[in-house]
Amino acid sequence: MIFNTSNNLSPNVPAIPPLPRRGAGVGKLRFAYSILLILLVMLLATTAEARDASRQTKVVVVVTNRLTLDDLTDPSLHAITKLVHNGAIGLISPNCTGSKSELSCMLTAGAGASCRGGGFLRDFYDSREMTKYGVPACDAYASQTGCKAGPGSAVFLGLGPALRTNIELAKPARLGILGDALHVSGRKTCVSGNSDIHPGQIDRSAAALAMDSRGQIDFGRLSHSSSCDADFTVIDFGSTTRLDDLKDRMTDKAFALQKSRVMQDLDKLVDRLMADDVNLVLVSFSLPTGKPWDRLTPIVIYAPQYKGALTSPTTRTIGLIAASDFAPTILNMFSLTAPPEMLGRAASAIPCANKLDLVRDLDMRVHTHQIIVAPVIYVIMTIGALTYISAILLLAFSIRARRRVYTLVRIGLVTGCASSLAMLLAVFAPADIASQLTAICIFWCLIVAASFGVGHALRRAFGLRAAPMLAMFTLGSVGIIVDAVTGGGLCRYALPSQYQLSGFRYYGIGNEYAGLLISMSALVVIFSGQRLRRYLAPIVGILVIFVMGMGRAGANYGATITASVVFGLICTAVMKGRFGLRHVVSAFTGGVAILAILAVVDYHVAGSTAAHAGRMANLVQRIGGDYVFSLIVRKVMLNLRIIVRPEAMIAYAVLIPTYLLWVYRVPSRFKEAFMSDKPTTASLKGLLIGMLVALIFNDSGMVMALIMFGMFSSLVLYFMMETAAGKSEEANSA
Repeated sequence: MIFNTSNNLSPNVPAIPPLPRRGAGVGKLRFAYSILLILLVMLLATTAEARDASRQTKVVVVVTNRLTLDDLTDPSLHAITKLVHNGAIGLISPNCTGSKSELSCMLTAGAGASCRGGGFLRDFYDSREMTKYGVPACDAYASQTGCKAGPGSAVFLGLGPALRTNIELAKPARLGILGDALHVSGRKTCVSGNSDIHPGQIDRSAAALAMDSRGQIDFGRLSHSSSCDADFTVIDFGSTTRLDDLKDRMTDKAFALQKSRVMQDLDKLVDRLMADDVNLVLVSFSLPTGKPWDRLTPIVIYAPQYKGALTSPTTRTIGLIAASDFAPTILNMFSLTAPPEMLGRAASAIPCANKLDLVRDLDMRVHTHQIIVAPVIYVIMTIGALTYISAILLLAFSIRARRRVYTLVRIGLVTGCASSLAMLLAVFAPADIASQLTAICIFWCLIVAASFGVGHALRRAFGLRAAPMLAMFTLGSVGIIVDAVTGGGLCRYALPSQYQLSGFRYYGIGNEYAGLLISMSALVVIFSGQRLRRYLAPIVGILVIFVMGMGRAGANYGATITASVVFGLICTAVMKGRFGLRHVVSAFTGGVAILAILAVVDYHVAGSTAAHAGRMANLVQRIGGDYVFSLIVRKVMLNLRIIVRPEAMIAYAVLIPTYLLWVYRVPSRFKEAFMSDKPTTASLKGLLIGMLVALIFNDSGMVMALIMFGMFSSLVLYFMMETAAGKSEEANSA
């Protein structure tokens, strides 16, 4: 049958659409398939190319221990100068566990978490190398660890002691985690060179940066320095360490000559590595032997994504990273994610035209603070002790002295308290010793003068008691709050917080200024007058709690709870004239709840840059709730250590006799001044309860509680001295 496909049919017969020509649809389909196939091939090629590029990334770490920042800024070192200029530079804070040491710092760097090192860290060998025990390293390693050494590898014979030493910590770190992470991703590791002085005194501790949890490195070149085809290579440029160890045997002239030669050799090594187009890290984990840790050591990273000044979420300080940030940074250079056990964070680079000047200033500030902190603190303690004891003696024994004596003691009380604000403002001055001391003295005098000037005006206008002290407390509180909400640039570098850069705390408000802010602002509220404090108590309380708890401001969770208790009880006392145990429990519970809310908010808003409370919430989620328990144990142990320090013994020598006098005679004077005003008395009791909370829930709780008590007792003594001076003047005139 033949079908007519034309459209010239009867109107009642539906038209038949024309059939497609043979092969037309198939051709279009083949064309579409061809395009898709080409796109797929291009996509696979791009992915493979990216994967190959990622696998081709090579990172070389040159460890040059015992060097400072000054050693790397010599213009005669052309390759190192180019490295610093084109890369990213920063300083390393040695946040290891226990006392700061080269070995602890390197073990911390390799683990990405605080560790404690020891002499065992030097015991690395090439697997076929003869050890000091008279047996091949592979045999000694197998007998000590139960593991078999890989061919051509390097092995750690101190793995057992290292694990036992660090398992005793409140939160043990996972040793070798960096090597494990690299092996999981298919990368190979290598270690080359050593810091041996002679065959009988070996030092291969730099190998800890590349080992895995079994204490192995894929390629060992420890007995001789040579290259190997590995993705991650650690080169121990031991000449700097050996020269420093032999310094005592050399004359100064010979040492300087050898130092120049060693640095030129290092410069040549850096030049060769830069020519090989690898990602290069030049780092020193320790200062020269025999010197106090009064500087921070340098690190330079030469990689495409690192240009400027180094920083990290751990420190949140431009120019500063922590030793525990080293391992996450290496993984970041390989585009790998750090394991949860690494508590450090990957460093990043902030573009900065004057990066070297910024890092130099930071280095100088640390050096200056370590030198002047003891003399300045002793001067403040002397002024405070003399005026404090004088005031108690005058009050306890009702000594009738001339008005100028009472005035001098009151000036001393204000002067002692004003020192904290003077040291805060001194951060604006250059970082050298002379400038810092001059700035502290100038600001100190200006603050005392301003306090008495403003206080005199307030006394005449409103009849305010203890007005100069309250004026000074107001200036101090405003200064700390303004600094906190603008980034904490002053508290971070102020002299009382100088240990921040040594590895304990890096940002926010430390316990010294937290204690000052809580006590000074609370006392201003308490003594501001019956009408005004009803409004000030909740407003100031909310502001202080917010400043303490927010990660971008105070970031001090112990102080957040303390502030909640203090101002919660003050508000209750102001409204009701008293408070009970249930109010104390409610204030504490509210403080914990506020802290939890602020921590969660900080973590979700700031992410990896969250502060301590936010990071704690993240860590609990990542590694379990036992972290909180270990944190409490660490706080208790730190407080116990502070209690028995020599500085604490000096404080006891002053405080114990003072306390005995206070208990013996001063309470009667205190009752005369305050017992008639029940809200004031109850509010002061609330502040005392807050001191107890500060003592328990802060790392250096003893320090914070003593500072709060110092501010409290200074104002109370000033108040009673002012009353006693008036009575003495009336008696003398009569």
